[in-house]
Amino acid sequence: EAGESLEMACRALRYDWWRSLLKENVGSVIAVGHHREDNIETFFLNLFRGSSLTGLKGMLPRNELVVRPLLECKKSEILAYLRDHHLKYVTDSTNADNYYKRNRIRNRLMPLISDEFPGAIDSVAQTIGHLADNYGLYRDFCRKLHDRYVDADGVIDLSAILENESYPRMVLFEILSDYGFNMSQVENIISGFDGTNGETTFAGKTYHGRSSSYFLDRGKLVPLDDLNDGQNEVTVDLNCHPFETRRMTVAEFTVLKNARMLRPEAMYADSGIMLEAPEFIMRGWRTGDRMRPFGLKGSKLLSDLFSNAKLSLNEKKGVKVILRNSDIIWIPRVRCSALFPVTDKTEEVIEITYKPLRK
Repeated sequence: EAGESLEMACRALRYDWWRSLLKENVGSVIAVGHHREDNIETFFLNLFRGSSLTGLKGMLPRNELVVRPLLECKKSEILAYLRDHHLKYVTDSTNADNYYKRNRIRNRLMPLISDEFPGAIDSVAQTIGHLADNYGLYRDFCRKLHDRYVDADGVIDLSAILENESYPRMVLFEILSDYGFNMSQVENIISGFDGTNGETTFAGKTYHGRSSSYFLDRGKLVPLDDLNDGQNEVTVDLNCHPFETRRMTVAEFTVLKNARMLRPEAMYADSGIMLEAPEFIMRGWRTGDRMRPFGLKGSKLLSDLFSNAKLSLNEKKGVKVILRNSDIIWIPRVRCSALFPVTDKTEEVIEITYKPLRK
């Protein structure tokens, strides 16, 4: 159901359960049994994937609430300790299954390296230690770059990075990697610039990491959550994610409407909404905002519409509005405006779908 392998899904469940125990004050950290050979296996896995320094440094002795007190110990030392103290232990039955890449490294590659190059495994462990130190120095420098290009609201000055840095791809990757962005996504963002004057060809496009999303607006990456305060606004392209635009005939619309199959995450409007090259803007709602809602007379305060929709305080905080030039035309999943309605004079219908990344 998670789209992951059984092994990775179970790992996620284990860590989620352990973290739930910490919230109940059962313990203060999660101590795991990774040892030196585990770290070497991780190094090779990341090396074969084409990893950067972040992956080649191996595992850290401490990563937030996860600690690895045995990381410097050899597997043979741990087994000797257990034997000398007559302690029982369990070997995971899947460790012998060479279907998994890590197991092939453990069971085939590392014994071969030891046979062909005596002492090489110790040298690899030493290299990982050096890389971990390099990574610490590197992260200190990256934090300074973060402070230089990311403001207090989390807005990233992408134009400045491209203009000032010799390695803009790596600088942007280090800023965004903490939010679940990979290198290919970073390259996709940078490809929207022409490389000479920092102008973007993808204004309004949205990019999603595992834990955060950004709008690209006038050379800056604006956190999607930053729109919630109503002060920040971005010009959006309704043909780009998280929006999707589709044209349909009036007959197609009528069939969907009669079958009650109109999509709740979509707005349906007369195609005239696209005429005269309008500017579409997305922002959070503001106190005093008004709209002419479809099906009601006159204009209404958005706050009254929220009350009628029985939105909770938390739901109200997350509401975003879409404007056509200066008019609010849509509150996704709440209400459409009476502007550009589908009538008997409509020749073509526009379906605009909003599918934000849900955390």
